[in-house]
Amino acid sequence: MSLLENILSEPNEGITMYKNKTKIASRAAVAVALSLGITVGAVGVASASPVVQHHSVHGGHGWMQSPTRAEGTVSSYTVGSSISIMSKNSTTPKVYALTSATVISGLGVGATLASPDKVDLRLSSTTPLTVTSITLDAPRAMKVEGIVSAYTAGTLIVITPKSSTSPTNYALTSATTISDLETGATLAAAAEVELSLSTTTPVTVTSIKVETPQPMRIEAVVSTYTAGSSITVLVNGISTPTTYTLTSATTITGLATGATLASSTNVDLVLSPSTPTTVTSIFVDSNAKGTDCGHGSHSSNKSATNHRSVNSHHSHRFGSSHHGHGRR
Repeated sequence: MSLLENILSEPNEGITMYKNKTKIASRAAVAVALSLGITVGAVGVASASPVVQHHSVHGGHGWMQSPTRAEGTVSSYTVGSSISIMSKNSTTPKVYALTSATVISGLGVGATLASPDKVDLRLSSTTPLTVTSITLDAPRAMKVEGIVSAYTAGTLIVITPKSSTSPTNYALTSATTISDLETGATLAAAAEVELSLSTTTPVTVTSIKVETPQPMRIEAVVSTYTAGSSITVLVNGISTPTTYTLTSATTITGLATGATLASSTNVDLVLSPSTPTTVTSIFVDSNAKGTDCGHGSHSSNKSATNHRSVNSHHSHRFGSSHHGHGRR
């Protein structure tokens, strides 16, 4: 009996031990799961914290509270009451309410908003149809370049724009300013000018800037020369000689003392900007290898290049400062 009980008790002990082991394993699994859950939760909270703070920081800058904007052209305007504007992609004006607190900037003293002024509206964040501020987009003055045909001080200027073949009349006023015109001089036909036009009346000129032409230079070979009177030269590639006028003010650089310009001498002629048939300066190449405005001679290869340039252009402009050295 005792033996039987022992035999019977052994399985029970085995079953009990199995149950205990199973319980221990289950508890361990639960503990691990809980541990992992806590860790994941902590990581989640930790990773979420900067995001919350990040939004909070941005919120402090008012990113989420930016006022609404509306841009367009004024259709109608009533001070302190309403403004209607036509947006860029709209065909119907939209009306916005104004208050006594609505601020307007960019508007001249004593002026009022009117069509077709371009404006930028800042709208209330709580009542989006109410304008808190209006900024007027000041139009830029239009500029026109051209050649003067006629000019009457304080009244009228007629120019042929560079992009046109027909003269255009523009009105002048007593307030029209002129810059870069020599003291005592007046605008004359053929002068190059840049006109700044009124933003409100585009046919009225607010300012005139005179374009100072650069001196023109040609490289050639002397045919004949008469001191203080004329010089006839032959430009490479052109079979017909051209005669230019000399004056008592014409200077010659690179010519030996007591010598005179002779036939076949290579020269650079600097022409007057206002009268391009008059020579202001002559630069002589004593070595017949081309000159660089009195700054020395080039090699024969470079000289050939210079003359090919003259052949294609016949003349080219350069700054007057280039020929102020060593005049005789």
